[in-house]
Amino acid sequence: MNPKTLDAEIKRGISLQNEGKWLEAEKIYSQLCKVVPRSFDVLHLAGLANFRLRNPEKALLQLKKASEINPTSRVIFISLGLNYFAWGKLEEAKASFEKSVALEPNNPEALLELGKLAWRQGNITEAITVLEHAVTLKPIYAESFEVLGALYTKTDGYKKGELYARKALEIDPNRHIALCNLGICVLYQGNISEAALYLYKAVELEPTLAQGWSALGFALQKAHRLSHASVAYKHAISLDPYNYEAHSNFLYTKLFNPFNALERKEAYRFFGEKIEDKITQAEYSPHGSDPLKRLKVGFVSADFRRHSVSYFLLPILKHLPKDKFSIYLYYNDNVIDAITETYQKICDKWTVIQGLTDDIAEQMIRADALDFVFDLAGHTGFNRLPLLAKRLAPIQIAYLGYPETTGLRAIDYRFVDSSSDPIGRADELFTEKLVRFSTCAWNYLPREDVPEVGEDRTGPLVFGCFNNIEKITDSSLLSWSTLLKAVPESKLVFKAEGFKSNALLERFKQRLARCNIPAERVVLWPRMVTYEEHMESYATIDVALDTYPYNGTTTTCEALLMGVPVITVEGDIHLSRVGVSLLKAVGHPEWIASTSEDMLVRAVTTALNRPRTKAMRQTLRAEFKASIICNNEEQSKRFAAALIALWETWCKPDKK
Repeated sequence: MNPKTLDAEIKRGISLQNEGKWLEAEKIYSQLCKVVPRSFDVLHLAGLANFRLRNPEKALLQLKKASEINPTSRVIFISLGLNYFAWGKLEEAKASFEKSVALEPNNPEALLELGKLAWRQGNITEAITVLEHAVTLKPIYAESFEVLGALYTKTDGYKKGELYARKALEIDPNRHIALCNLGICVLYQGNISEAALYLYKAVELEPTLAQGWSALGFALQKAHRLSHASVAYKHAISLDPYNYEAHSNFLYTKLFNPFNALERKEAYRFFGEKIEDKITQAEYSPHGSDPLKRLKVGFVSADFRRHSVSYFLLPILKHLPKDKFSIYLYYNDNVIDAITETYQKICDKWTVIQGLTDDIAEQMIRADALDFVFDLAGHTGFNRLPLLAKRLAPIQIAYLGYPETTGLRAIDYRFVDSSSDPIGRADELFTEKLVRFSTCAWNYLPREDVPEVGEDRTGPLVFGCFNNIEKITDSSLLSWSTLLKAVPESKLVFKAEGFKSNALLERFKQRLARCNIPAERVVLWPRMVTYEEHMESYATIDVALDTYPYNGTTTTCEALLMGVPVITVEGDIHLSRVGVSLLKAVGHPEWIASTSEDMLVRAVTTALNRPRTKAMRQTLRAEFKASIICNNEEQSKRFAAALIALWETWCKPDKK
């Protein structure tokens, strides 16, 4: 083939690949390889095409041959490294990238890939150093800023991640990954509308960007547009059935508008199959296990900080007998506060897994040789369910953070009680086996700085709901509109973080109007700045209304602690029975309604009995603190006994 024809064919192949027609391009390069088998350019292009077409063996052969023809090309070693990296051969990838850097030390493209590789291998400090060097060498290199921003988001928080995403976009405004990262950063800083703009643009630029659709779904979820969020999550899953984050977020949105039984079972089964299809679970044998050993118990969570989960977990961990248990905590966040420091003090080992791949985190956790691992997140944000799916310990347990099944066969048990999950009907709803370890599954630790109970109220009656507004359904609002009609001059107070956004506030006002709740009968407060202000706001209401179908937990405990009765509606599944468990435990089953109509009767009866609510204001805190919910030592004993019983069962010779 003459040089002119060869050059024309190469250009035709490049044109096709620029149009995304990699298969057609590869066919041209494959024919050229037969004609000019020693052409560096042809072999390199053929290798890149096969890499994009997921033909790693063929790509590797072609790229290696090209590197032998021209061993001084820094570019070919980057291509080789990318091929190795994509197929999990990390040491070979590292050697290739280092070879490229050796050929040209000030080589930002190779340094970028070395930085990505260091991150993948869990060498976070090294990754940051290398990537910072890359952006210094080439300040107009958008991808380096993009990757560095994504890394800083994991290690230093969203503010720093936002800074680097914006730098990437200053260089190239149409980088869809940078737009997606920027949207996530501003979203987690509370700028929902701005985040949605960036995320819409990201998926407009790249409609097949599954992570972009998932992030957009989360922005819509935060805007309380749950049906739109579900559509975005479903689209993300259709683009990438193994996008576990989109799966989890979709399942989470359904808590507010639950599936019917068949849909629910199918949705969680589908998630479990997708995640476990790609994972090889570790196998453990009870042979030789010591039933009397000091047990190593690990907990995986992003909430070892000032978070609702900590109100219920810390009191258990503080009272676990040290001679029988050692505590290992695996933290999937970068926020450090006073609560985090408390966790660090009481545990035997503290490990941060935020920013680490599942493979690296798995290696670290397996090295600790745990007997139990607890998942405290379920399908909430920043969960590590794909990590738990690998089976990190002989016994794995779900607890606290999520009111539904995980859908994973690798999680063996779920800690509940017989009120939240009645024996028989509840058991078939979960992938996990239910362990009713106490009469109430929750163990609350009131803060030391909780303010005094408020003064007795006078004036018109006030009902209140301080739950997350995602939990407030239109059916609840319609019921509460009837309640307001039944109690003339009464008011309804809502308090939620979302009300800081004018857009969300207006949308909620529109919902109230649609549900026949007059604006003059409603008070809307944003989230209070301080804990003291938040707790003192309970003094402004006479009766708290629990959300249905997704009950409150922390808000119910707070109301009871501040002397305010809580009316809940008893449902059929766990998320609709948390209020049942808490109110039974505190000795007030009369506040548990069987239907929305019964709720109206109980709420009106409770509210109108002002001498009773006045007395309750002063006595309910003592009742709550005397209940099993706040008997931290006793609850911890029951928790410990359940673990020991499960371990003894595991150690039996007939264990399979």
